[in-house]
Amino acid sequence: MLSRVTLGGTDLSVSPLCYGTNMLGWMIDQPRSNAILDTFADLCGNFIDTARSYGDWMPDAPAGASERAVGAWLKTRERGDFVIATKGGFFDLRKGDYRNRCTPEDVAQDLEQSLDHLGIETIDLYFLHMDNEEAPVDVIVDALIGHQEAGRIRHFAASNWSAERIKAANTYAASIGKPGFAASETFWGLAVPDAAPPRSRATSTTTKASTRASMPQAYPSWLTARRAAAISPSVPRGRT
Repeated sequence: MLSRVTLGGTDLSVSPLCYGTNMLGWMIDQPRSNAILDTFADLCGNFIDTARSYGDWMPDAPAGASERAVGAWLKTRERGDFVIATKGGFFDLRKGDYRNRCTPEDVAQDLEQSLDHLGIETIDLYFLHMDNEEAPVDVIVDALIGHQEAGRIRHFAASNWSAERIKAANTYAASIGKPGFAASETFWGLAVPDAAPPRSRATSTTTKASTRASMPQAYPSWLTARRAAAISPSVPRGRT
């Protein structure tokens, strides 16, 4: 049975193992998704990770297929028993929008859709799925704090951000008396733990054409294990 740990400086009590639901809702149908999540819960797992974009690369899957599958299962459970993490600000794969969408406007749109797909009022841990290194960190952090204060998210975190950018964001948040990123989620494969992420997802300057060309090759290596690490107030972790 899984134990519980407190995630960083948050009030989130989570199982050390976070179940990533990338495959649910499009490759794995709802009954089998329910069975997997039931088994995870039976083992005392309560930390579940998804993303607004998961499944959107499959044209015949519903938009936000993974989030929808998790949301449908949550309706059969007590909401307060689980810590739900999701991610936004990634490419809009359904529309073929491959610009950098880590902007306040796009994140707000993704967040609204995620809440609808999951069928919940508040997301426990909201990750930015990618960084926009051309944007000042204060603009991004201010937007996240706004969603936090509005009750849409409890805590926010960084996925695929560098240690330097996380540190800059958290330094800014501290300067205005607010908590910053609570966790970092980076590429981490069990088979090759130190492998570099696909370039199409690691950089913000990739062209639309080259990103499209590389997507089918990039995703198989991306569908690997991930783990979220709590961030020390003073030393953010760039790789977990």
